Amino acid sequence: ADRRGYIIVNSCMEQKYGTEFWRPALFAMLTAVQQGRVNAVMVQSLDRLSHDITTLYRILRFLQNYGAVLITTETNLRYELFLTGLDARLLRRHNRKPIYYVECEE
Repeated sequence: ADRRGYIIVNSCMEQKYGTEFWRPALFAMLTAVQQGRVNAVMVQSLDRLSHDITTLYRILRFLQNYGAVLITTETNLRYELFLTGLDARLLRRHNRKPIYYVECEE
């Protein structure tokens, strides 16, 4: 984040399972995106958001609705979306909002 000039608003690590939906830090991040205080979310990989495909899709759709950029630091986001089948689902959405992402290179 520092190398790319991003301003870090907050960071967190929860002691919850990735399949649990109620995670305070996740909801704090989503609230910050909704309020326009955050325009990019950086995670190591998609499984840091959720291990459940339906929940992950909802989170990605939420980020898409608010125009937030998703950044993965240790995986290729485009490939992860392809493997999960979420790339096609996000592109087929009725309002056709774009999927924003940034690929990080070490």
